[in-house]
Amino acid sequence: MNTIKTTSNLPGDSSLSTVITLDEAITHANDMAQKLHGTMCGDEHKQLAAWLTELRGNRNLPGDSSLSTVITRDEAIVLFETEVLPYVIEEYEQDGQRDIPARSEAFNNWTDSLCKDGEISEWQYNNWTHPDSCG
Repeated sequence: MNTIKTTSNLPGDSSLSTVITLDEAITHANDMAQKLHGTMCGDEHKQLAAWLTELRGNRNLPGDSSLSTVITRDEAIVLFETEVLPYVIEEYEQDGQRDIPARSEAFNNWTDSLCKDGEISEWQYNNWTHPDSCG
């Protein structure tokens, strides 16, 4: 089990430390973001929840999806740049100019197929940004 050990220094908190799972940490951060909405602390908890959710997706920890294994974004970019991008360049960049819309559409279509084939999770599909090679 993947856990995080936390230590509290809040007044009146009798627990010296506790061990929580990543999913519990995400839930706590989201709860605190709602409770403290409109404050800097609430904004920081909201950002923390987003980072932890991204971490869970990148590490493919339990709770991310029902997939047994997925490729990472870095692995996907290497595959895209070696297996897909050369065909985009050949087809749409004969003039030597980068065709950003064609590259972006190819990446979108390709990651859509990865998601439908179970090679990446739905979270990865919805949250990955385009690689530098598409810009």
